[in-house]
Amino acid sequence: MTSETIIYARIRHTSPRHPEWVEVFGSDRIPVRAHRHRALFPGKGECDFFFLFLDGISRAARRRLVAHLAERFAETPEEVEKLLEDPKHGVPVLAEDLELLAPIQPPVLVTVLVEFI
Repeated sequence: MTSETIIYARIRHTSPRHPEWVEVFGSDRIPVRAHRHRALFPGKGECDFFFLFLDGISRAARRRLVAHLAERFAETPEEVEKLLEDPKHGVPVLAEDLELLAPIQPPVLVTVLVEFI
């Protein structure tokens, strides 16, 4: 069993994407996967980013996210949903837009052995 660390992050008020992310998520706090990535972003060059932890957002926020991404990238909502489900894709959030908060502790699997006398 592998576990990953999930971190809550606050979207910086200084980010030009702050208003759209708050509209999509209903808050300036989002769960992200703790592993930092680096990639080339169109118009920005090489940037650090985190992937949004999709299982950590509400159904309503996911619907708004799908609608937002479909409109922004001229895709159908069905195509966006397919991409979100594909493990090779995800929703990158630029590290420069985030203030990392306390990590969410992953569940711990414990085996208890009971000895009967």
